[in-house]
Amino acid sequence: MIDGSLWIPYQPATSPTPPSPEFPSEESAFSAAAAEILARFSGSDHFGNSAIVQKGSSHIEPGIAPQETVTLKWETLTGAADEAGMSTQYAGIHFASADLAGRRLGRLAAARAWAKAQTYFNGLLDSVAVTESQVNAMDVLSARFEKETCNNLATTSEPRIN
Repeated sequence: MIDGSLWIPYQPATSPTPPSPEFPSEESAFSAAAAEILARFSGSDHFGNSAIVQKGSSHIEPGIAPQETVTLKWETLTGAADEAGMSTQYAGIHFASADLAGRRLGRLAAARAWAKAQTYFNGLLDSVAVTESQVNAMDVLSARFEKETCNNLATTSEPRIN
């Protein structure tokens, strides 16, 4: 356990913890929403990208971290979004509960945005019935998400992901 008065986030001293709410994580929500929209648009969650981080190239600990060259790989868009959300935990910006709730919120927002966009792409008259059922399903999920999140906050530090 670390004394809170001694704790500092893992980021440059010139870049303090952002003045954003703890719950939910907006970075996690944006990342999950983007991954969901891109997967729906492309018809696949496949990403297959990577990035190489050279030994000692850290902006926070130059010359020290990482100790070896690291290759980061993301096979899926969802995996990349999940790592983006987790990075806020590593940096000390968000707790796990905020990260996980943000991811769920992002996926929900993306599903709603996608359903709405389909009414424009497909023509409103052709997709009203489908869109209404999709919106109703999203309303049920949204209410369930809110209920579970509130219940989980009262009983545990991490929301249940079903």
